[in-house]
Amino acid sequence: MSADFSLIILDIDFFKTINDTYGHVIGDTALRYVSGLILAHTRTSDTAFRYGGDEFSLILQDTDLTAGMDLAERLRRIVEQNPLLIDEKKIDLTISLGVVCFEGETSTGELVQKADTKLYQAKNEGRNRVC
Repeated sequence: MSADFSLIILDIDFFKTINDTYGHVIGDTALRYVSGLILAHTRTSDTAFRYGGDEFSLILQDTDLTAGMDLAERLRRIVEQNPLLIDEKKIDLTISLGVVCFEGETSTGELVQKADTKLYQAKNEGRNRVC
């Protein structure tokens, strides 16, 4: 069965440590850097936006769960393999991602809650992973 769309919620692992170690200006740079990587590696038909704090969401049109998981894994590898370089500092970044597919939920809140649960599963299983 093909879905109308998939939803990914992701966040930057240990983002508070980045802010605490390098300061909020570098933390903001890390947010912009990760958002740039997301935008560079998604389709123009996808919608990506900052969801809050260090979280981002992506709405993937015409995407079933398998394709959503594949994109999430690709984004995870891209972030992991492309550290942020600032003033000769290399800041390794990783992300955790929760992926769900629309299955006739009756509210957006229900779908977001499912994706958020998957995100927390990824974090609880050790971060830098897709669930």
